[in-house]
Amino acid sequence: MKFKLFSIVATFLLSGSSLLAETLLVHVSGMVCGFCAQGIEARFNKVDGVENIKVDLGEKLVTVQTKNSVRLTDEQVKKIVEEAGYATVSIERK
Repeated sequence: MKFKLFSIVATFLLSGSSLLAETLLVHVSGMVCGFCAQGIEARFNKVDGVENIKVDLGEKLVTVQTKNSVRLTDEQVKKIVEEAGYATVSIERK
């Protein structure tokens, strides 16, 4: 019985990672000023499920935190960045 319970919990934890919030590190080319940062922030803030957004102009990095159980695909992220007028260099997930 203990082994069965352990198996269920382990399976839930391993498959449940999509239930947790996600942090995306999006490297963007073309951002050079505060207006650029505001444009990116505005686009991501319109997306349901985005909890927090931070733009680092020096690093050309946009950090996006999603709400629990929300997962943005790479294609969605690229489209958001593109609609703001910039290009996605890379996307990392934490």
